[in-house]
Amino acid sequence: MPRAHLDGYVVSTDAPTCGCMLEPMELYPNTKVICTVQDPDAWAKSMTQVADAATMWFLRIVPFPISNMRYFVDYINELRKQFVYLYDEKEPLTRNIWDRHIK
Repeated sequence: MPRAHLDGYVVSTDAPTCGCMLEPMELYPNTKVICTVQDPDAWAKSMTQVADAATMWFLRIVPFPISNMRYFVDYINELRKQFVYLYDEKEPLTRNIWDRHIK
């Protein structure tokens, strides 16, 4: 992750930054990282629900007039690819991915 991606920001939360924390920690050695934890099985269920929801046909149309939601489906699909790439696992996302991610 190039420094320019974070330039001007003081905080980054959730995805996609959570998938590439080593780079920002190298760029900003004094940074603080907060890893929130929840029930792993609930996480896997939630991720599956979001991934499944992103494939619903109407999500390409309904949020289109809302500029910050227009690319929701593409965003979710890229996150899915990120998790599959980072953890070399196929979907659905499982507790195994959760355990590796927290580690």
